[in-house]
Amino acid sequence: MKINWKKSCLVGINTNINYYKDIAEDLECQTSALPIDYLGVPLGGNPRTREFWLPVLDRCKKRLASWKDNYLSFGGQITLIKTTLSNLPIYYLSIFKIPRMIAHEIERLQKQLLWKGNATFKHYLIKWKIASQPKREGGLGIGGILKRNDALLRKWLWRFPLEQSLLEASIIRSKFRHGIDGWNSSHLLHSTLRSPWNLSNLSSLLSSH
Repeated sequence: MKINWKKSCLVGINTNINYYKDIAEDLECQTSALPIDYLGVPLGGNPRTREFWLPVLDRCKKRLASWKDNYLSFGGQITLIKTTLSNLPIYYLSIFKIPRMIAHEIERLQKQLLWKGNATFKHYLIKWKIASQPKREGGLGIGGILKRNDALLRKWLWRFPLEQSLLEASIIRSKFRHGIDGWNSSHLLHSTLRSPWNLSNLSSLLSSH
C-alpha cells in the first residue's frame, strides 16, 4: 500500500505556512490550514460556537423536512426520533462537548416531530423532561442530548488507563497532568500552545510508536 500524494494534503498546526509549503512541494501534495474537515469531523474549529454545529443542525432539519409526519403514527414518530434524529449527532457528541443551547435546539426539532407536525399545532401532552426519561421511569425512552453527550465523552476517561500505548494517550500525557483516573486539562505541563505539536516533540512521540 502506497500513499497517493496527489490526493494528500499537508496541514500545519501553529506553524508558518511557508515552512510546510516547502515540504509539500517536495512531497508533491497540496497544503491547507485549519479549520478543515477530516472524516466528517471539523478540526481546528471552536465547538463552543453555533457555527461549529451547523452541519449537525442542518442534517437534522433536512431529515425532518423529508418526512411526511402528517401520515406518521405517534409510535412511528417516536421510532424516527430514537433511530434517526437522536443518532445523527452521535459522531460529534462522542468527540466534542455540545453547548447547552445547541442541545436544546436539537431537542426542539425532536419536539416538533413528536408534538406539532407540519400542518396543525398539537398541545404538548407531557413535559419533554418526562418524555426523554427511560420507559421504566414513565418516559418514552427518547433520552436527553446532554446526558448522551456526557456518557459518550466519559468513555475517553475509561479508555485512557486501558490504552496507554496509543499515540493519543502519549500526546495527552505529554501535555496535561494525568493520573490513574485520567487527565486534567486545566493543568498544562507546557506553557505554550505549540507543545506537544512542534516537530521535535511529535517526532519523539512517533518514534515510540
